[in-house]
Amino acid sequence: MDITLTEKQSLVFQTTVDKLFWGGAASGGKTFVNKVLAVSVCMAVPHAQVAILRNTSKNLKKNYMMGSYSLPQILADNIKEKSVNINYSDMVVNFSNGSAIHLMHAEHIPSTIENLQGLEFVLIIVDEAALIAAAIMNHCPSRLRLGSLKIEDPFWAERLPRLQLTSNPGGISHGYLKARYIDPAPEMTEFLDDAGTRCMFIPAFAKDNPHIDHEGYEKQLKSMGDDVKYAQLGEGDWNAGGAAFFSDAFKRDKNIIPDFDVPKSWRITRCYDPGFSSPFGYIIVVRVKGENHVEFKDGTKRYLPNDTIIVYREWYGYAGGKDMNKGARMLHDEIAPTMKAKEEDWGLAGRVKPGRADWKIWEGELNVYKEYEKANVTFVKAEKKNMRVPGALKMRSLMFAAHDELLEKSCLLFVDKCVHCISTIPDLPADPKNPDDVVTDGVPDHLYDALRYEVMSEVYKVGFMKVVGT
Repeated sequence: MDITLTEKQSLVFQTTVDKLFWGGAASGGKTFVNKVLAVSVCMAVPHAQVAILRNTSKNLKKNYMMGSYSLPQILADNIKEKSVNINYSDMVVNFSNGSAIHLMHAEHIPSTIENLQGLEFVLIIVDEAALIAAAIMNHCPSRLRLGSLKIEDPFWAERLPRLQLTSNPGGISHGYLKARYIDPAPEMTEFLDDAGTRCMFIPAFAKDNPHIDHEGYEKQLKSMGDDVKYAQLGEGDWNAGGAAFFSDAFKRDKNIIPDFDVPKSWRITRCYDPGFSSPFGYIIVVRVKGENHVEFKDGTKRYLPNDTIIVYREWYGYAGGKDMNKGARMLHDEIAPTMKAKEEDWGLAGRVKPGRADWKIWEGELNVYKEYEKANVTFVKAEKKNMRVPGALKMRSLMFAAHDELLEKSCLLFVDKCVHCISTIPDLPADPKNPDDVVTDGVPDHLYDALRYEVMSEVYKVGFMKVVGT
């Protein structure tokens, strides 16, 4: 049958990464492209073995073996010509060239891992990955290998083996997918994971699929009356979930912007939350002051209102790896000159003004602040008074202001290079004892604190008005 792919679906074929995660809104055509990819590989690569995993046997049959654009329908002509046969009891699609698609449910971890054993796969597709245990996804790369298989087709030789994950937000492995594929790098950007494997995240939106009634589909989702579900399924929002303090305020498509060169009239400050055994957070924040029409490095342009706060660059002092709350254990006399060097590398030499830093670096007998003065990296002392709740609420307000299609008031934005701010700040949980604040213990809130100091800096300057009497 003739098949036409959308632009986003075509990207799945074009990329050469080893691990691809295409995730987001429902009805973006993810499952369909999984079928087409599996069939294409089996037809082009003799003796290729492909596995498709789905959370339950029922969902596997319903989405891959029944209805329009099912595997039997896509392969109808081939089945008629006897170049393909389907073993429905074993759920295997066999091709006359020795290739096969193995459809497996992933309801139980031990049995799923056992089913994957014994074969070497050139492609493993995990569909609705957020509904499948992380242990299964961790095991999949061990079954991806070419072995003695030689791929003659140069197009596929460059693209196999591959682990492909597709999913909507929500489910038991939501956090696993977000931490490993969404947070480490800007979307559509290749990056290396801890194993040195090339990975990429492609966001999925219903608007990517021209074959559905978008207006009717949106009404259908909104009729559920569940804002979180709508954000996940309708908007593909991986920060929606309710448990995070900023889950409804931070939206990747609204609060993240491409990189740009800072106009000369804008104010640039450095902000800092120190740490040793816990991480430190150092950020460069810019505030819009005139020259409001900005051209980004990707060629797009946008109007940004005055006093908009932009997290422009970051340095997160953590030990690396998956534990985001383990410090780099760097000393102040190492950190300070490195800050200065980074500002030069970022093209900001001589332009950065002192911003807020935790008042603790001025305290004690050692007075470690002198190390920063030596390096000519100075700060302004953040207030000791408890500004956590006002700071958290102010950040929420500024994040929400970025949701307007045409920005009219100051808001809070993050340059896409600031991957650690983007990965840690939106996921900070709300404090169950004080829902107007974030949890402070055992979470990576260091970049958040550095930003909060700066967000509240105007409040520090103005002070609070005290009204006496009536």
